[in-house]
Amino acid sequence: MQTEARVGGVVVDGGRATVAARRPEQQQRHIGTAAHLAAGGLAGVVSKTCTAPLARLTILFQVAGMHSDAAALRKCSIWHEASRIVREEGFGAFWKGNLVTIVHRLPYSAMSFYSYERYKKFPRMVPGLDDPNYAGVVNLLGGGLEGVTSASIIPFGCCFSLNA
Repeated sequence: MQTEARVGGVVVDGGRATVAARRPEQQQRHIGTAAHLAAGGLAGVVSKTCTAPLARLTILFQVAGMHSDAAALRKCSIWHEASRIVREEGFGAFWKGNLVTIVHRLPYSAMSFYSYERYKKFPRMVPGLDDPNYAGVVNLLGGGLEGVTSASIIPFGCCFSLNA
């Protein structure tokens, strides 16, 4: 009985392994710089907007901890604080300050996403690091370099553009 299984680009046929040519529709498309930046920025904006209510509650609890005694803090709960916000300020109050967060997050996430994809390619050019056994090292290096790039370029870029 003959069986054939495809795993990636390798065809295993009755105990023999051969490399199969990829079909044109299976090849990865090249994504341009603008698309990378847009995808990263949009992902950052969506994630920050979705988590804004929890961020607002976190800030309120931190401020309450600085100005309250221990007895008042025991009465605080997420549900109590969330219902107070809705009752006193309305449901939209969970997103207070979100626009300012987005102004920072959009370029930061865009640069982060773009630079990570680019930095992942650099270690693969080094002989020996293109081995699949070093994929974790390549990802770690790419992530570290991405973090340094995003954290150091974006705050300065925002400051210069606001002062100009």
